[in-house]
Amino acid sequence: MKALSLLLLLCALLALSQPAALPDTMDEAESDEALPEGTREDPDTEDVFPEDHLALHEEEPGNWTGAEEPTFEPVDEVAYLKALNGTVRRSGSCSSGWTRVKGRCYHVFPFGATWHRAQENCRSIQAHLASIHDYEVNNQLVRMIMSAGRGHTAVWIGGNDIIWERNWRWVDGSPFNYSNWCRYEPNNLANQDCLQINYSRHRCWDDAQCNFRRPFICVKNI
Repeated sequence: MKALSLLLLLCALLALSQPAALPDTMDEAESDEALPEGTREDPDTEDVFPEDHLALHEEEPGNWTGAEEPTFEPVDEVAYLKALNGTVRRSGSCSSGWTRVKGRCYHVFPFGATWHRAQENCRSIQAHLASIHDYEVNNQLVRMIMSAGRGHTAVWIGGNDIIWERNWRWVDGSPFNYSNWCRYEPNNLANQDCLQINYSRHRCWDDAQCNFRRPFICVKNI
């Protein structure tokens, strides 16, 4: 009897000395509770991706700072301008090489010029540096810039505050009633008085020094 009692006591001690088995995985609810707030999965929601808009979110400060200036292949400006100015325009339509957008004709010039030189080029073919008065035209001009092979280059249009600082106006005299400035722009850093579009990955507007060489967009009225 004593031997049996001793045997049972020994078995009990051996059982107590073994570590308790742990489950391999936590229950789904427990696993979810272990995640930080805001990272738990919601089975009733779907992945949401932003729409692929071309442009036009505000930019963060500092982007493109110190970026290299674009390079341009040599172009016979006189011949290029003459070719665009020498075509016959039918009534109510744009000449060959020009794109009609909301009743006006636009052309992206892919070679570089300072802002003032760009305006002189536009005037030589009875046009002006472009003015933009709504979101649709802005987006269409960005598409034209991309089609012209200058998708990663800022481009001159006709906005400026040369005469009166922070009083932006269009060189064609039309009202400055729409804008798409990047965040924290215009900032007039180092006397930036001329308007470039298609700036940064957000393709918004920026003020820049007028002596930079940029492609440019001219506009003609029909």
